[in-house]
Amino acid sequence: MSASKQTAFDYIDEKAGVITDVSDKIWDYAELSLREYKSGDLYAKVLKEEGFTVDHPFDNIETAFRASYGSGKPVIGILAEYDALTGLSQVAGSEKREELVADGNGHGCGHNLLGAGSMAAAFAVKKYLEEKGEGSGKVVFYGCPGEEGAATKAFMARDGVFAECDAALTWHPGNVNQVTSGTCNTCIQSEYKFTGVASHAAGAPEKGRSALDAVELMNIGVQFLREHMPDSSRIHYSITDAGGDSPNVVQPRAQVLYMVRSIWVKDALELQERVDRIALAASMMTDRPRAMPMTMAATNMEDAPSSMTSAALSGVYRAMMAQIMALPPPDGELFLRRYVYGETAAQLGVHFNMPAATVRTRLHRARLALQKLLKEG
Repeated sequence: MSASKQTAFDYIDEKAGVITDVSDKIWDYAELSLREYKSGDLYAKVLKEEGFTVDHPFDNIETAFRASYGSGKPVIGILAEYDALTGLSQVAGSEKREELVADGNGHGCGHNLLGAGSMAAAFAVKKYLEEKGEGSGKVVFYGCPGEEGAATKAFMARDGVFAECDAALTWHPGNVNQVTSGTCNTCIQSEYKFTGVASHAAGAPEKGRSALDAVELMNIGVQFLREHMPDSSRIHYSITDAGGDSPNVVQPRAQVLYMVRSIWVKDALELQERVDRIALAASMMTDRPRAMPMTMAATNMEDAPSSMTSAALSGVYRAMMAQIMALPPPDGELFLRRYVYGETAAQLGVHFNMPAATVRTRLHRARLALQKLLKEG
C-alpha cells in the first residue's frame, strides 16, 4: 500500500468518532424522501467544521447539499443518500425484527451508512489533497436526498450538476465487496385516487359506489398485463388507502401507488400508458372518476428525446410550476388536475364540492393569470 493511501486510511480511523456519530444520528432521524431536514443540516454542519465549502440547500432542493475541497484537476464526485423508508423502524443492533417506533420509519437498506461512508471517503480524499498541495485536484461531496422515492440524482444530472466531475462514485451497503457499473432503470411512479359514494353495504348497497372495488379491479387488470410486457420491465404497487376498516360500509375512497420500471424510456412510457388505461377502465366499471397525479419520474436519459437542454427544461418547468402553484387556492390544483391529469369540470366539482360552472370560472381566471405572466416573460 502506498504511503498516501495509508495516510488516508489512518485519517478515516482518526475521524471514526465523527463518522459513526453521523451514522447513528441519521439512523435515529429516519427521515423520508425530501423531508431529510435534520439529516441535511447535520451533514452541512459537520462538513463545514471539517473545512469543506458547503452549499445547502443546493440545486433548488431543500435537503440537498454540495461540499467541496481543493482546486484543479481531476474533480472527483462522491455521492451520498440519507433518506429512510416507511414501516422499517428498527432497534439498532438487534438481529431480529424489533420496531423502535410502531409503524415508524427506518433505514431498511442502510442509507445511514451510505451517507456516512461516503463522507468518510470524502474526508480521506481531502486529507490526500492537503498533502499534495494547491491545484492537485478537487473532491466534491454531493448530498442526494430522496433516493427512495424522488430520484433527485436524476434531477441533479438533468440540471448539469455533475458536469464538473471527471468521475463520480457512490456505494451501497451489501454482503459482499464488489465494484459494479451500469445504467439505472427508468422509473415512473403514479398515485391513483378513486372516489366513490358511501352507503350501508347491507341496507342500501345499490346506492354505493365502491372506490376499493376500483382499486381491486385495477390491480387485477395490471396482473394480466404482466403476461404481456417485456422481461426488462417491472410493475410494483402498494394500496396506500383501502377506504376504512368497516366492511359494512361501501368505501367512498381508495388509493393505490404504482411504479413502472424499464431499462428504456420508450418501454416505460408505453407501459405507463397501458396502466393508465387500466385505471380508467376500473373507474368506468365502478362508475367513478379517478385522479392520477404523477409523484415521481426518473430516467437514465440514454434514449430520452429532447429538443431543449436539460438546464433550459428545468428552468421552464420550475418557473411554470411555481406560477401555477402560486395561484389562489384551489385554482392551482384545479388547473393541474384539469389540464395535466385530464379530469372534467364535473369531476372536479364533485371533488372540490362546488358547481361545475364555478370550476370553469376559476379555470378561466387561472388561464388569464398565467397568460399575463407568460407575456411578461
